[in-house]
Amino acid sequence: MNEAAGVPVHILQTTPLLPIADALLKDRFTVHRLWEQEDAARYLEEIGPGIRGIATTHQFGAVNRILDQLPNARIISSFGVGYEHIDAEDAARRGIVVTNTPDVLDDDVADLALALTLATLRQIPQADRHVRSGRWLSGPYPLTPTLRGRTVGILGMGRIGRAIARRFEGFGVDIAYHARHRQDGLGYAYHDSAVALAAASDLLVVIVPGEPPRGIWSIRKC
Repeated sequence: MNEAAGVPVHILQTTPLLPIADALLKDRFTVHRLWEQEDAARYLEEIGPGIRGIATTHQFGAVNRILDQLPNARIISSFGVGYEHIDAEDAARRGIVVTNTPDVLDDDVADLALALTLATLRQIPQADRHVRSGRWLSGPYPLTPTLRGRTVGILGMGRIGRAIARRFEGFGVDIAYHARHRQDGLGYAYHDSAVALAAASDLLVVIVPGEPPRGIWSIRKC
């Protein structure tokens, strides 16, 4: 998809990216920056037929809504993990390849999931405010609950879910999970619905695609 034989390849960039990604795109392609246009619809009418690729993120939302104006697009590249904001089946019917950037943030997301769990259970933000406001002079902050001895339920056991589970193992907890399918080789307790998992868990970590819940993925009843 990069420029060849001196013929420029035009791509549509829907949202700002990291500076390094912006620079790489600009170096290799003729980039059309959609978010800078005052009249995006008219702009797409003008440049749409010449666009061969789309660089986007989940922040732009459903990119398929503009594909009718990009009849010669052949790839949608989403900067981020997951592609729930893209109708991949619709793209396939149009002959468009959909890509994303999995794996790069698995460990970071898992680290933050554990950090947020500890911050919530141990009330770290509240204790910090207690100290900063000077209230510690009048008395200590109350003791907070421990994570040990609890059952942690993980809704979603993909790459990130497994990374989260590995981190929780060191805290002496029982781990249970629900996913679309039972995962081979995992020694964690499996529950056949999100509701059953929630009922069996002291803490519930939800790590599923950010799309409207449907079927077994709905946890509204929890």
